[in-house]
Amino acid sequence: MTRTRLSAEERRRQITVEAIEEFAAKGFAATTTDAIARRAGVSQPYVFRLFPSKTALFIAASQNVFEQMGAQLEIIGRDSATTAGSPCVTACRAALADGVNSLFLVQLYSVACIDDEVRAVAAQGFSQLCAHLLALLENDIALVRTLVAHALMSRIHITFEVCDYPQRGLQLACEPT
Repeated sequence: MTRTRLSAEERRRQITVEAIEEFAAKGFAATTTDAIARRAGVSQPYVFRLFPSKTALFIAASQNVFEQMGAQLEIIGRDSATTAGSPCVTACRAALADGVNSLFLVQLYSVACIDDEVRAVAAQGFSQLCAHLLALLENDIALVRTLVAHALMSRIHITFEVCDYPQRGLQLACEPT
């Protein structure tokens, strides 16, 4: 069987995708570059050849997540059936609630609280994400805040395994009544 050899850039992208999964599931501190390397089918030294540190890999993963979410929002914007009103809000909510990416954003927020370099990347990414949302939602800042807050809070609830809050009759403060 002949295997196609990936370029360094293709391999870098593959490792970044696997890193998103690992970081989303375990967080920054508990994720090892060895685990990411195993997922990607490469050696740990190769990971460090492409990324000088675990933080650099986390930053690349962060940028990838924001690119993916931005691409989803661009598709929503091109879809004539969801360009305005409730269908657009529903589509944006679904894009923000994307499982792995939104879990990764919770991890990103926690790392950004303690690392200036990660904070700068997170601030830029969230700014771009909000700009996409504002464009789609006719500059309704309150609605954008509500959507982003709801997406992050629902993922925090899931992260801390308190996702049965609806069954207990509770409602997130940012959820519409």
